[in-house]
Amino acid sequence: MVLSEPVSDERGLAPGLADPAPVVVENLCAQFVFDGDSLLRLGQVNKFWHGVVSDVALWERLNAARFDVSAISSAQVPAQPATAIPGWCFFAGLDSGGDDCATPEDAKGNLRPSDLAARADQLGAIAFNTRGWIKDRLQAKSCWKRHSYVPGVGLYVRESAVARVLGVPLPAPLPEKADPQVRPPDFPGWVFYHLVDSPGGDIRHPANGDNDFTSTCSTLEELAEVAARLPSCLAFNTSGSLKHRLQPQVHWRQDSGTCSWGGLYVREDAAGANKLRRPTGGGSLEPCLRYFQLGKTRLRAARDVDVVWLNDTYLMRVPDPKVAAAATAGAAVTDPAGGAPEPLEVVKLSHVCWLDLTGRFNGVGPGRYHCLWVLWSTERCNVAELNFSIVLRSARRLHTGVLAASVKVVPEAKSVSDGEANVPGGGISGEGTPALGTVLGSLVVKGKKPTRQLLATLQALGRSRGLQ
Repeated sequence: MVLSEPVSDERGLAPGLADPAPVVVENLCAQFVFDGDSLLRLGQVNKFWHGVVSDVALWERLNAARFDVSAISSAQVPAQPATAIPGWCFFAGLDSGGDDCATPEDAKGNLRPSDLAARADQLGAIAFNTRGWIKDRLQAKSCWKRHSYVPGVGLYVRESAVARVLGVPLPAPLPEKADPQVRPPDFPGWVFYHLVDSPGGDIRHPANGDNDFTSTCSTLEELAEVAARLPSCLAFNTSGSLKHRLQPQVHWRQDSGTCSWGGLYVREDAAGANKLRRPTGGGSLEPCLRYFQLGKTRLRAARDVDVVWLNDTYLMRVPDPKVAAAATAGAAVTDPAGGAPEPLEVVKLSHVCWLDLTGRFNGVGPGRYHCLWVLWSTERCNVAELNFSIVLRSARRLHTGVLAASVKVVPEAKSVSDGEANVPGGGISGEGTPALGTVLGSLVVKGKKPTRQLLATLQALGRSRGLQ
């Protein structure tokens, strides 16, 4: 999925001024709110402009103006460790698959463990997990899967059933109260980057071939020990994956979850060898790097898009076959986005009843865009229908004044669910401006014989000057 450069857009003033007044500097930098590359080139003019674009505070203001980073960060909530519930015991990070008698939808958004326990009592259930699934039976504990290291995530089981049904001892008792945890612990010899991940490059488990080590590492501390003993491991994340390769930092993915507990650990010597920008106070990314990480104009399914059932059974990440074919033929392989070549991957579909890929472009500037989605299929592919749409999820009015006062928040519109086309009476003011939730473009392709390459080209219009 590619968002091309606008057909027409506003460029900043030509560089070349020497030591201008601060208000001129601020206004000039404001013109580059959607063009960080040009701003960095301005920093190469002389020492004065190099000092301007090296200012951390400038990039913080650019991020606030373009992406509203404060709103993004405020959506993250700390992890709440599990606390004692009378009559129940807790198995951290584990879950017993299937045998559900109630779903998260039945809870209507209320996933407090104490309330889930009350609901389980009403149903006469034997267990429930912290995601809202209530169970009337349990698999043997040897069949359980570990799916998280986040504090407070796991499976509650009735104390009376632990020995009778599972035949295992009771786990350690939980405290009556526990303080929220904003971020994971630090480990000596590792640099922690909060709420980001470097996609791909996962080391397969030597015993079972899994893409992560959650099956044998019961805690994040155990995972860190294994990572430290593997010479090929450059990094590991809080989802249990160990990595032998790191993407360039501009391609690191921001954690899309709602919990603030998560991130990426990079080996200290690897961070130095790869000249990685260091995290700022509190573990967040350096603001200049955050700007380019959020401001993607190209989304790759294997790296930047949320893919349902990407579990190496139904869908999997594999090397791009076009790159392999080009290498075999002796052709040069380059990154279409520019810059140094990087290992390219695609998402390969093996078998699944439905496929859902979701991506989001952040901080899109005024202009006219073409969005391109590419699907390669084999002759045996039996996809009957493909749906592709672009929906306006958020919008803000931007002004070209000084950055400190450049953002004017648009009155919040009524939220919409997927499939709704318009928000009557809401959205942004201005003649001809689409409302929040408007489907800017959509395409449905039907047919039993899809072409080998499907190109869905849609035009998304920013009809009001200053619309983001």
